[in-house]
Amino acid sequence: MDEPAQDPHAGEPASLAQALAAQQAGELERAAELCRALLAAEPEQVDAMQILGVVLARQGFFDEADALFGRALDIAPRDPGLLFNHGNLLSRIGRGDEAVARFRAAIAAAPDHVEALHNLGRLHQEAGRLDPALTLFRRAVAVRPLYAKGWSALATVLKSQGTTDEAIECARRAIALNPRQAVARLTLASLCRDTGAAAEAIVQLRAVLEIEPDNGTALAHLVHQLQQACDWRELPELGTRLDQANDAALAAGTVPPEPAFANLARIEDPADNLVIARGWMRPLTRLPPLAPVAARVAAGAPIRIGYLSNDLQDHPVGQLIAGLLARHDRKRLHVSAYSWGKDDGSATRAQIRGAADSFVDIADLDHQAAARRIRKDGIELLIDLKGHTQGHRLEIMAARPAPIQATFLAFPGSSGADFIDYIVADRIVLPPEHRPYYCEQPVWLPHCYLPAIAPGPAADAGTRADWGLPADAPVLASFNNGYKIEPVLFDAWMTILARVPGAVLWLHRYNDLVADNLRREAAARHIDPARLMFADRPARATHLARLSHADLALDTRIFNGHATTIDALAAGVPVVALRGRHFASRVAASALEAAGLSELVAGTIADYVECSLSLLSERTHLDSLRRRLREARETLPLFDAAGYARAFDAALVAMAERHRAGRVPGAIELGAN
Repeated sequence: MDEPAQDPHAGEPASLAQALAAQQAGELERAAELCRALLAAEPEQVDAMQILGVVLARQGFFDEADALFGRALDIAPRDPGLLFNHGNLLSRIGRGDEAVARFRAAIAAAPDHVEALHNLGRLHQEAGRLDPALTLFRRAVAVRPLYAKGWSALATVLKSQGTTDEAIECARRAIALNPRQAVARLTLASLCRDTGAAAEAIVQLRAVLEIEPDNGTALAHLVHQLQQACDWRELPELGTRLDQANDAALAAGTVPPEPAFANLARIEDPADNLVIARGWMRPLTRLPPLAPVAARVAAGAPIRIGYLSNDLQDHPVGQLIAGLLARHDRKRLHVSAYSWGKDDGSATRAQIRGAADSFVDIADLDHQAAARRIRKDGIELLIDLKGHTQGHRLEIMAARPAPIQATFLAFPGSSGADFIDYIVADRIVLPPEHRPYYCEQPVWLPHCYLPAIAPGPAADAGTRADWGLPADAPVLASFNNGYKIEPVLFDAWMTILARVPGAVLWLHRYNDLVADNLRREAAARHIDPARLMFADRPARATHLARLSHADLALDTRIFNGHATTIDALAAGVPVVALRGRHFASRVAASALEAAGLSELVAGTIADYVECSLSLLSERTHLDSLRRRLREARETLPLFDAAGYARAFDAALVAMAERHRAGRVPGAIELGAN
């Protein structure tokens, strides 16, 4: 956030002008020498102090720079340049609250100080105070409409708030003003990814790498976007580069460029996944926690639990959690929900609001203020539903607002955080031998850890023809996201199609490139591209209805279908899956075990192919599995919502009782009863 010190007195002696020129040219030793000479002659030369302070900060002499700015501000307390540059230093050394005060003072002294408006907005944004950040960025671009960095910053906040169209417009404006504005291009790429415009996202990411060839963030996002688009041609070389960039960052003690969630979809090794997650937690472990809770809650008192997420709406997480909230035992539990997501007006949002004893909107609270609110509410057990997924606020968890903290549902792996005590799992997704790869203690539920959603009122399924499907040929389905499909798996799918004449593969059109890319890959494997059929994703009830037309669902490998697998089983469609090496690649196996279909879980790709072919050739057996799913659905552990809630409640009580007894967190296992 450093900005060059500005020359408020262009007509001053040449030595001051020379010092400023040297500082701006990066000749720091020369600039420091000139400033010290000026101060020797005139100890209260404020402009020389300001230039020297900026130089010392850039050289890493933070204490000396801080003291120098303090001396200068004693002389000129309302100098906007001094206030601004001292704010930059304070921000850089982690004294955010003091930096905020300095930037505010600079703006009070010079209301049109664009850089101070921008940097104050950045501090608000980093703390989770999005509304004031948005106001400041709007002021900055109103003062200076050609301020590319301001438009870029405005785009990032609007994106975080879900105001997609305006965010795209602002990012494009920033790029038009400064085509080398890498941050704006990254933001635009992310927005394009979220709206399915993969082609433009890739263009923007490649442009960033042309501007900044060593930009690890752009490289990581390009790899993941190519996975999303199922364009695998460059991934071996780019993946090697990304591994090297991750290693370099970790060795330097900085955050790795690859997001922890994206790493799960690329690397099927829980040890490596933990290293990346821990790397992302490094900055958060330095955040100041709230004061420790003074006393434990008395034994027998109701357990106040809190759920933390911005997905408490019509989102897979919201859909999965809504029924659980409604079924918690209110004799033992008091349930609060803390949300920073927009109210989408959905039935799921209304269901969650109605199911929670307390629903608190924390969108306007920064991380520390949100943590204080949770602490004030007396939450004993706080459950984060985000993990390392987009838009998380793990900074709240880092403040330790609750004495017991757990991670659940959204992120299938260890958070890497020392401030999270437990992870809710089961013995399939997190077997005992994997415990060394988790910072958290496992809470093993008796069946699948996912709170599966049984289907609601049936929608009209129509006919196969209504969905563009063949009337008589076998229909294989996989409505997983594009990043979950990779060459080894696709080879298996094409082998199945080659051996089942007429069969079609029904896929999710996740973005504007995935259909063309997968059809090209099919042709390269001598499969008619027309046998790949693509569909958009309608509302869940409609999706489940149309999905019933599929004969068999094929799961993905490195990152299984989670809600996608549950949906197929809920629609009465058997799923063939693989049991992999890390949490994300073992979820479908867990769901199938709880659905009484463990025979559909393969250990190898060859077994996966043979299992699929066997089912497709023995229609009597496949039809019996489909009937079993439909007729016995209410009795299967996977869809036993009441039984799941009882087990989950028992897990919550076990965590709380362990804490109330003064014991440190430890592994907890719930029996089937």
